[in-house]
Amino acid sequence: MLSVEEGTGTWCGWCPLGILAFEHIEEVYGDQVIKIAVHNDDIFTVDEYDSHLHFPAFPCGTVNRITYSYPYELVGETTYSFDGQYTWTRYIDEELAVIRTSEIRLATATIKDDVLEVSGKLRFALDADNPTYNIAYVLTENHVEGKAYQINYLADATNPFFGRFAYGQQYGQSRIVGMPFEEVARGIYPAYRGGSIRLPKTVKAGYETTVNGSYSLD
Repeated sequence: MLSVEEGTGTWCGWCPLGILAFEHIEEVYGDQVIKIAVHNDDIFTVDEYDSHLHFPAFPCGTVNRITYSYPYELVGETTYSFDGQYTWTRYIDEELAVIRTSEIRLATATIKDDVLEVSGKLRFALDADNPTYNIAYVLTENHVEGKAYQINYLADATNPFFGRFAYGQQYGQSRIVGMPFEEVARGIYPAYRGGSIRLPKTVKAGYETTVNGSYSLD
């Protein structure tokens, strides 16, 4: 399992293409990929999260925080693709091919009295010496409707690649009002770089430990 953290914003007229790219990733990779929309300079912005990512452009993203990449690529004069040399899917494919020393799985997550309680399992598939791990939890929300409109630069185009954001389609307006936003980052805990996990100096394959956290939701 891996993550794509996307820089987006309601002010960003090209960012509807990031929405379409997330849907493409969901269709192709399913739950192998965690998709996180990190908003910038709008009402959904989480400053602690956005300020650390330093995206060079929007929409832009990073797969497993390795390098910046993009939701789509222009492969012809008017031809776009979600699959290209600098696209998210390229880096997703590369990361899925990597043999991991360990994996973490979230077992439970609950919110009660404005406190987020999480519990997960970290399991090692390979031996490891002096392992150092940090873990960060991102709280995301779907179907978010706020008092904001999405700028859409695709509204005058008829290219079928632009889907429901193209001219004459469901969201084919230059300012989209009432559109629900998906995968919206609402908080990151305990911090952007996470909190450290205590592990033995030497870990053998098959070692498993429980990782718990409790965080106040301001």
